[in-house]
Amino acid sequence: MSGDPEQEYFSDGIAEDIITELSHFREFFVIARNSSFTYKGTPIRVDEVCRELGVRYLLEGSVRKAGNRVRVTAQLINGETGSHLWAEKFDRDLDDIFAVQDEITGAIVAAVAPNTIGAEVRRSHAKHPESLSAWEKVLQARWHIGKLTEQDNESARRWLMQAAEADPGLSAACSTLAFCELYGMLHFWRRDTRQAIADAVEASRKAIALDENDANAHAMLGMSEFFARDYDSASRHLERAIRLNPNHANAYGILAAVHGVAGEFDAAAASAEQAISLSPQDPLKSFWLGGVGIGAFVAERYQECLDISRQVLAEFPGYASSMRQEAAALAMMDRDQEAKEACERLLKRMPGLTVSQVRHMVPVRYPDDHERWLEGLRRAGLPE
Repeated sequence: MSGDPEQEYFSDGIAEDIITELSHFREFFVIARNSSFTYKGTPIRVDEVCRELGVRYLLEGSVRKAGNRVRVTAQLINGETGSHLWAEKFDRDLDDIFAVQDEITGAIVAAVAPNTIGAEVRRSHAKHPESLSAWEKVLQARWHIGKLTEQDNESARRWLMQAAEADPGLSAACSTLAFCELYGMLHFWRRDTRQAIADAVEASRKAIALDENDANAHAMLGMSEFFARDYDSASRHLERAIRLNPNHANAYGILAAVHGVAGEFDAAAASAEQAISLSPQDPLKSFWLGGVGIGAFVAERYQECLDISRQVLAEFPGYASSMRQEAAALAMMDRDQEAKEACERLLKRMPGLTVSQVRHMVPVRYPDDHERWLEGLRRAGLPE
């Protein structure tokens, strides 16, 4: 928009980087640069471009430079309705042009990925169930999982079974099923804890067998093996997920939990911060911060554990891991009455929960730390 041909290399570089980074998400069908760039610098109609390219969403933007300052604008548009899903502008100094380019690219991808997936979830939710594709059934399942209820988790499971039946080669159906099984275990909706974890491992391994380069499948196997107490293998798969997709927020978030249960509080906090910067409104943020919370507990930073658990519960009421952390942290700080009340809320949410069941549900890497974690729950009033 500046009219300066010398600035074109900068805008082209940003556009190419965005295309590359978005293509790491297996959920997206991203048009390559050679086709996308044919529309550069020409008046366009969003609906016509989307129809010609066979896509539903268009990301467009501009670069303007004045002196040592640059302004980049970007907006994400629904090609079917013309509505704006997201828009932002970025003003930066050009002291290090490549660092600026990387920063802007990362910020745009972090916003576009969740906004596009969110739009697809809403779109699929409005359709008649009989007209849904296998992928749309996976999106329906993800919507239900985010509701954090037993009924919704079971609905998600049914949608995923239907998706796998409709498309046996769909890796996303298997990896999402693994997550569904783990969430059912964590919230005590599945009481066969060990079998739930084994089912999650099996489902995520199948997802990788279907698509070896699916970052989400590797992230889910990392999460499943984390709960199976195979910490080294979990880390390897999470690192593989990040190599496949450097913008995979959930892989960083699960790494926060891996660090947390080892008492590596600072590393857990850094991983969670990276995850949240990539996807600030992500419903999985509860799990990521839960990893930091358990890290604070294991590191004997009980006030920070309490603060984090209450932060999570304010945004995600009833999230099981944070309810357990709140009760245990209060008990370890000798705030007995508050700990008792927190434990009562926990048992109301998860009737019949016991210390011995939590032993199998929640991994803590080192035995002494694990026993101290369970002792916190005992002191809060959780029955043996």
